[in-house]
Amino acid sequence: MVITINLVGQRPNILKFGSRNFKDMLIDIHTKPFEEQKQILKDKILEWRGDYNQIDDMLVMGFRLS
Repeated sequence: MVITINLVGQRPNILKFGSRNFKDMLIDIHTKPFEEQKQILKDKILEWRGDYNQIDDMLVMGFRLS
Protein backbone atom coordinates (compact mmCIF):
# COMPACT_ATOMS: atom_id res chain seq x y z
CA MET A 1 0.00 0.00 0.00
CA VAL A 2 1.33 3.40 -0.99
CA ILE A 3 0.22 6.29 1.18
CA THR A 4 0.72 9.99 0.57
CA ILE A 5 -1.40 11.73 3.13
CA ASN A 6 -0.95 14.70 5.44
CA LEU A 7 -3.13 13.97 8.43
CA VAL A 8 -1.13 16.08 10.84
CA GLY A 9 -1.81 19.55 9.45
CA GLN A 10 -5.51 19.35 8.73
CA ARG A 11 -6.91 20.93 11.90
CA PRO A 12 -4.75 23.36 13.85
CA ASN A 13 -5.03 23.33 17.65
CA ILE A 14 -7.18 20.17 17.57
CA LEU A 15 -6.19 16.57 18.15
CA LYS A 16 -4.30 15.34 15.10
CA PHE A 17 -5.06 11.99 13.47
CA GLY A 18 -1.36 11.30 13.02
CA SER A 19 0.59 8.72 11.08
CA ARG A 20 0.65 6.28 14.03
CA ASN A 21 -3.16 6.17 14.23
CA PHE A 22 -3.35 5.82 10.44
CA LYS A 23 -0.86 2.94 10.45
CA ASP A 24 -2.71 1.21 13.32
CA MET A 25 -5.99 1.57 11.44
CA LEU A 26 -4.43 -0.01 8.32
CA ILE A 27 -3.13 -2.91 10.40
CA ASP A 28 -6.61 -3.41 11.90
CA ILE A 29 -8.34 -3.57 8.51
CA HIS A 30 -5.70 -5.24 6.33
CA THR A 31 -7.51 -8.61 6.21
CA LYS A 32 -10.81 -7.14 5.01
CA PRO A 33 -11.77 -6.94 1.31
CA PHE A 34 -10.57 -3.81 -0.51
CA GLU A 35 -14.06 -2.33 -0.90
CA GLU A 36 -14.66 -2.67 2.85
CA GLN A 37 -11.23 -1.16 3.59
CA LYS A 38 -12.08 1.77 1.31
CA GLN A 39 -15.35 2.42 3.11
CA ILE A 40 -13.74 2.17 6.56
CA LEU A 41 -10.97 4.60 5.57
CA LYS A 42 -13.49 7.03 4.11
CA ASP A 43 -15.75 6.85 7.17
CA LYS A 44 -12.86 7.29 9.64
CA ILE A 45 -11.42 10.29 7.80
CA LEU A 46 -14.85 11.94 7.50
CA GLU A 47 -15.51 11.29 11.19
CA TRP A 48 -12.14 12.75 12.18
CA ARG A 49 -12.53 15.75 9.84
CA GLY A 50 -15.92 16.64 11.28
CA ASP A 51 -17.28 19.96 9.98
CA TYR A 52 -13.89 21.13 8.69
CA ASN A 53 -13.29 21.43 4.94
CA GLN A 54 -10.61 19.25 3.43
CA ILE A 55 -7.54 21.40 2.82
CA ASP A 56 -4.97 18.72 1.92
CA ASP A 57 -4.94 16.15 -0.86
CA MET A 58 -5.11 12.52 0.21
CA LEU A 59 -4.09 9.46 -1.76
CA VAL A 60 -4.28 5.89 -0.49
CA MET A 61 -3.44 3.08 -2.90
CA GLY A 62 -3.59 -0.61 -2.19
CA PHE A 63 -2.55 -3.69 -4.08
CA ARG A 64 -2.68 -7.41 -3.48
CA LEU A 65 0.33 -9.67 -3.92
CA SER A 66 -0.46 -13.24 -4.80
